[in-house]
Amino acid sequence: MRSIVPVFFLLLVFAPAAPAQQAITLDDCFSFFRFYPQPAPDFRFTPDGHHYIQEEDGALVEFDLGTGLRSRTLVPDEVLKAVGNWDDYTFSRDLSKVLLRTNTQPVYRHSVTADYWVYDLKTAKSERLYRGGPVQFAVFSDPGNRVAFVTGNNLYVKDITTGTTTQVTQDGAPNAIINGIPDWVYEEEFSPPDGDGMVATAWSPDGNKLAFIRFDEREVPEFQLSWYAAAPYPKYTRFKFPKVGSLNSRVSVHVYDLKTGKLTQPLAGSEDRDIYLPRIYWTPDNLLCIYELNREQDNLSLVLYDPEQDATGLLLYENDPAYVDLDISDNLTFLPDGNGFLWLSESDGHTHLYRLPMHPAAAVGIQQLTKGDFDVTEFYGADPYTGKFYYQAATPTPMDRQIWEGSLSGLPPRLLTPGPGTHDAVFTPDFAFFIHKHATLNTPPTAELCTRDGSVLRSLLRNEHIIKLRETYGFAPVEFFTVKAADDSTNLNAWMLRPLDFDTSRQYPVLFDIYGGPGSQTVLNQYDGYIGAWRQLLAQKGYIVVSVDNRGTGARGRDFKKCTQLQLGHLETEDQIAA
Repeated sequence: MRSIVPVFFLLLVFAPAAPAQQAITLDDCFSFFRFYPQPAPDFRFTPDGHHYIQEEDGALVEFDLGTGLRSRTLVPDEVLKAVGNWDDYTFSRDLSKVLLRTNTQPVYRHSVTADYWVYDLKTAKSERLYRGGPVQFAVFSDPGNRVAFVTGNNLYVKDITTGTTTQVTQDGAPNAIINGIPDWVYEEEFSPPDGDGMVATAWSPDGNKLAFIRFDEREVPEFQLSWYAAAPYPKYTRFKFPKVGSLNSRVSVHVYDLKTGKLTQPLAGSEDRDIYLPRIYWTPDNLLCIYELNREQDNLSLVLYDPEQDATGLLLYENDPAYVDLDISDNLTFLPDGNGFLWLSESDGHTHLYRLPMHPAAAVGIQQLTKGDFDVTEFYGADPYTGKFYYQAATPTPMDRQIWEGSLSGLPPRLLTPGPGTHDAVFTPDFAFFIHKHATLNTPPTAELCTRDGSVLRSLLRNEHIIKLRETYGFAPVEFFTVKAADDSTNLNAWMLRPLDFDTSRQYPVLFDIYGGPGSQTVLNQYDGYIGAWRQLLAQKGYIVVSVDNRGTGARGRDFKKCTQLQLGHLETEDQIAA
């Protein structure tokens, strides 16, 4: 699903280029990015929900959320300069320490190797995490007194207080055994669409146990990749790559107890089965939840493991005649005090949120929290203290996105962001505030800081210069319409961009700009300042540009999305031809 590339179909009925106020060039689009809007600020909220952290003048600074004023310097510029060329950072929950990533080198789509430094804000001292080689992954324990990291395909734990490093696994080896980070298939296919890659190592909330996934890829066939650069000869990389029908890695989940030094394996024998274990999560009371997905991906089990009792039990079983969409099932949220968990499912024909108990769910224990002829497209989280939860839905049309507040007690939901377009949100940890991002097909993004009831506190982004540029260069409006699918009964959503001086008595060349993969959408009421600018260039030159979401695309329910199962490319092609 992630490997389908955009396709452009051109209907060649040529017409003269249309005049424009100012000509758009390819350099404007792809060298200068002249029409690319400024993005909303990337706030990293502090745990109290009233501050955020940003880089300023070479330092990491804490700001007051309500006023935007500087609160305090957390990491001085001289510390950041001393560790070298850093590109990412992670604070411990109590903000007493920060993990700085330097000398980063890419591996695959998400994975990297790097050097890491730990800076202690109380002692104002920094220390390199590990000197034995590049680190593949590193993460703080919840209290912040330990760091788990992977190097050489083995998992380690460093006690920041004592400086002691413990090697948890011993068998890691290239193209053989991987501990604590995903293999190529898991990284490529099971990484969340909006994240930094799949996470295969997770601390328990109390910081005393460490769960990780082990990948045995010794029987997976190797693939040779050629790298062509400026040198006369290419260099080669060999890595494990399972093609269709060949063996995948054998996977198993393990739990390391830092107090006893003991390793346990919750699903004994699982590495001998042709299954996926794509997610591990801890509950607030230190139980481990393991996703177990069959290779056909139509059956998903959530297994709950109690490391104190060394016992497992079934938490949830979900099946789908086509496939269980892991991107939907990735929004697992456990409520505190054993009050159940929240789960997104397509079981009623649309993606909706459910509340389930912490024991194998009987039908009487399931509460459907969202209902209607729409898909929930994003779950932002729940505030158990107010009994409210927050989500994004494809409303009022599948092309739009709006933000809603729901109630865990079942009260009617409340719309926080009325109006068409794409509304998105980034909430503070306590859900007291959120950054509201908004754009439409013809208006660039804006951003505002809002309270949980939707009231605006201050503006963060306007992109007024993009609005002026659109006027100067004579951007034509993009318009929505519908067209019949090949079955002559299903309406397909589409948009069309016509030259600004469009003449109904003339013929024009038409470019079909499509994607069409499962669950995707190109027909969205959102702004595109990148390829969208190139489309405007074509409109200036007398082209019509059209995009159609064929059957199999997203935000129109389960059946519309999954009708292409086992016949990928058939209905999609017919629909584009019909359009």
